[in-house]
Amino acid sequence: MTLLHNQLVETKENCGKKSRKSPRRGRNRAEEKGLKRVRRARTLHDRRKAEQRQKAVMRRMVENEQKGKGGTSYMTDARIGTMFRSKGFAQKMGKKAREVNFIQREGKLKPVSLAKAALCVVGEGCEDKSSLASICRKYNQSYNGGNIQEKPMWNRFASAGCAAFFDEVLDEVQERCNEMAAMHPYREGQELIYILNNKFGFEIEDVYLQDGTYWRLQESLADQYPGTRSNDAAKLVEDTFDETGAPIYEKKKVAGIGFQTQMSMKTGTIKCMTVTPETANEKEFVQVHEAQRALYIMDSGYCKYALFEKIANSNSLFLSKCRSNCAAIIESVKIWSTTPHGVENNAQDYIGMKISDAMTLAKKRRQNLDCRCVLSNGLRVRMVIFNSYKINRETNRKENNVVLLVTNIFNMPPLCITDLYRVRWQIEILFKEFKSGNVLRLSNVTKNQNILHMLMSASLTTYLLKHMVTLFISHFAEDVSPLKIQTKFTDFKRFLDAYVTHNVDVLKDIMKGFLDFLPSCVKSKTSRKRTEEKRSLRAVLDSL
Repeated sequence: MTLLHNQLVETKENCGKKSRKSPRRGRNRAEEKGLKRVRRARTLHDRRKAEQRQKAVMRRMVENEQKGKGGTSYMTDARIGTMFRSKGFAQKMGKKAREVNFIQREGKLKPVSLAKAALCVVGEGCEDKSSLASICRKYNQSYNGGNIQEKPMWNRFASAGCAAFFDEVLDEVQERCNEMAAMHPYREGQELIYILNNKFGFEIEDVYLQDGTYWRLQESLADQYPGTRSNDAAKLVEDTFDETGAPIYEKKKVAGIGFQTQMSMKTGTIKCMTVTPETANEKEFVQVHEAQRALYIMDSGYCKYALFEKIANSNSLFLSKCRSNCAAIIESVKIWSTTPHGVENNAQDYIGMKISDAMTLAKKRRQNLDCRCVLSNGLRVRMVIFNSYKINRETNRKENNVVLLVTNIFNMPPLCITDLYRVRWQIEILFKEFKSGNVLRLSNVTKNQNILHMLMSASLTTYLLKHMVTLFISHFAEDVSPLKIQTKFTDFKRFLDAYVTHNVDVLKDIMKGFLDFLPSCVKSKTSRKRTEEKRSLRAVLDSL
């Protein structure tokens, strides 16, 4: 730093001598160059520190490994056999194939090998968009050694038994993934639950995030899975007119499928998932666990008074974004601010007002409100109004935006309420892992519902298998990126074969291979801007 400072002073003096007419301009240029050198040195210093931390982790892992079976090594055969509990998986799936009538008699087709071929195509990625042809080639080359043609294979895929068989595979893998997550819980999720229970007295067992993700399908499936809207303009129907003589325009049918997903922050993975058409009412698919006290965080699409009442009656908590046309009546209000010097006046003007009118007035006055309201069904809730901003996509500029949150949490500061709602973004990251790490684009090339169902189940199964690897690798580094694990899993076929046959030696070798490039699987350092805006889970935990 001293050398950089001396260089900065010398540069200032030189620039001052050369540009006598505008010395101030010369000094600013020198300052900018010096600051760039300082920033570059700090960035290099941070990178070296991160590499040193990862080397220390690797050094401890190697030391534990050298201690042998009698030491404290985590990478032991017993540990891997316990974590990847897949013994008897192939035999159990073979029995399930007969129970669901996928295999009715002895033949050339091997159901477990077919499942592995489908999972490999989905998990490794495939350049060929014809997914069924890719699965058929993978099955013939890697698992069968024979030559089963595409037409008989397509008939197998199109049967209802095939979809039911892949459902059984998914259920089995999800059950074992949940068992593994219970032995190795999600660290940041556990920290969140600990803070909420010990600092704010929530007394909850889990935090559930609810949202849905959607895909486009073939137009021929629009009757079974109707889509919401299309960007294509309506086309004129030739020689067709209505009663008034005006020409008739027909809009293209759209098909879409949705996954209504509930994510558990305790395990960091999917708790439950329901497949629906894209036009389905997502509010009807929220599973409330009445035997468990939990916190449910949702977006504005789940703003339904009956759902809030159901969660409150089950002795649980909810936090949801609310729409601006809410007609709740304000009973009491406090004005708060995100800055230390907040304005605290005119609070009485909001009492007795509808929350929608209060949002308009608060936006005009640039005030943040903490309200106690009563809904139309008699449920008393807390509503937090705060001024934020959103990016206009057309002008790419920030615009003032008012956000309304509704909750039954009354013993928490309003600023912490807004920070807690940011945790909901973790389910969007899960959807990104789910879509980016698997070949889900193959689902829009089929018109058969059973084949579509099979591909979706295979994608979910692949995601869960890769998530199990993430849970195991996260023991050696706290900030492992699940997205990088999902996309960089190049040895997935070998892992799948070892998992199905419960080959502990191969599983151990694959996990050691992951540790060789562990630094490349660690999350990137969060920028100072994102930390200040609390756009990461770690920043939210630090603020709480």
